[in-house]
Amino acid sequence: MSTSRHVVGWHASGSIAGALIAGVVTLAAGIVTSRADVACLALPLLSWVAWCWQNRPTRDMQVASTITTAYGPEQAGLITGSLHVTASSHVAMAETRMLVGAARRSAAVLDCRRDASLSVSVPVQHSGPSDVLTVTMRFASADGAFISQPTSPHTAEQLIRPDIVTLPHVLLPHRLHGLTGGHESTRPGEGGSFRDIHPFTPGDRLRRIDWKATARLARRDGDLYVRRTFAESDATIVIVMDTGDQLGEVVAEWASGRPHKSGTTSMDAAREAAASIAVAYTDAGDQVALQNLALGTRQVRRGSGARHRERLLATITATRPNGVGWTRRRAPLVASGALIYVLSTFIDSEAASLASMWRAAGHRVIAIDTLPIAITRGLTPEQATAHTILMMERDDRLRELQATGVSVVRWADAAGLPTRAAQFSALAREREGSR
Repeated sequence: MSTSRHVVGWHASGSIAGALIAGVVTLAAGIVTSRADVACLALPLLSWVAWCWQNRPTRDMQVASTITTAYGPEQAGLITGSLHVTASSHVAMAETRMLVGAARRSAAVLDCRRDASLSVSVPVQHSGPSDVLTVTMRFASADGAFISQPTSPHTAEQLIRPDIVTLPHVLLPHRLHGLTGGHESTRPGEGGSFRDIHPFTPGDRLRRIDWKATARLARRDGDLYVRRTFAESDATIVIVMDTGDQLGEVVAEWASGRPHKSGTTSMDAAREAAASIAVAYTDAGDQVALQNLALGTRQVRRGSGARHRERLLATITATRPNGVGWTRRRAPLVASGALIYVLSTFIDSEAASLASMWRAAGHRVIAIDTLPIAITRGLTPEQATAHTILMMERDDRLRELQATGVSVVRWADAAGLPTRAAQFSALAREREGSR
């Protein structure tokens, strides 16, 4: 719910000036022509002007407008918005000009002599912050004698949580550093599968003595052998979102900034990927952190558990494109040994440079390509050439990333290319083969 209070300052409308001029002219014409019937025609007009002036609003008035939005599974893919206007007695009507869903313009006149309201519905096209209703109002007194200046725009938005996609495999860092968790590490410890038979050393638990192995391997009195297992550990995951651009499927709309015509956008894919990764790892008990490459945006420190998962999802849902900002002087801080997911379109070089730097520092880095499948119809020859050059530069950038050891996963499934599930499966086998 969004509430805005407006201070209404009044000024005379054109109706008073028109009635005054018409009354004076009519009265003058009756006097000049010595016709009382013509002069009497001016009396209603001048009397109305005098009455309006006598009863004019003498001070600024307060008007409150409230926009309530609602969205849920029962809404059938629609966001509903309701505007309620509450005004003082001097306000008789409100002329509202609305931008519905950042796409459709509309206008309506509301009767403010009692609480006025109207409702709109907006189809859900994207995840994240969605503009539902932007309203600008101009108020009028009785008979429209006095009007106000247009108010400042009052905007209400609804946060649409992205879809959660089940990851076919939960990828892990090259080395696990946590002390407890749900993943099997390479160091000896408690909770994992069989590792080896080892001579008893101070600190080993007596219950781990393997008497059969001791009877088979002991060479002298007092030799004991224990059964060692792999330790279970948790992983540290860092999700890095590049929110510098929002590019849709329709390439012709890249420069227009009209998301209602662009189809699925890169920010939709980034939110879906970030939310899916966050849910998969928090459900596994791992530590997850969220970083945004845009300066001045909200970051989430690493943590685990259900409350931390909701905190991550709320931050991801509220993420919006921030445009091209200042170049970072230093990379975001990440925990030692973390697995880093970099979500970007890789149209520019900043995200790719950071990914290469993290890989050189020893981290396992997964680059998630969030650029949707391009629809190039409607492009001029010049635009088509520019798009081809831009994609060639991007492909070179992704090949350079792979050459440095960064794994690249295309989030959107495309015909003739490995699916997202197949790419994650290949990366999971890659780590298992390196153990």
